[in-house]
Amino acid sequence: MNPIPPANLLELTYPQSLPPDCLPDPFRIRHRADLQEVLCAVVRDRRTLPAAVADLTQRGVAAGDLPRLQELTSQELEGLAEHNCARWRLGLREVQLWIGAGRPRD
Repeated sequence: MNPIPPANLLELTYPQSLPPDCLPDPFRIRHRADLQEVLCAVVRDRRTLPAAVADLTQRGVAAGDLPRLQELTSQELEGLAEHNCARWRLGLREVQLWIGAGRPRD
């Protein structure tokens, strides 16, 4: 038995009622673990965003995906705060220290 992925289940259940921009982004779903790794490297380890993204090639991420991953990670870092840090498995204190340091990423 093959379970239906959530994005496909939504499309099958509500084919006309969901506008295209409400559907999950397959790229984000496929690279969620990569996004988490880069966010943690920037916040916990104070790596630069470009260096943390470049390290993903060692995990087998295609070079063509890196620019989009950097863009998505940058957007997530902009919105990262105490109230949503658990989404990325970051501790409250880690995020507070990172924010207090001026949100370094470059």
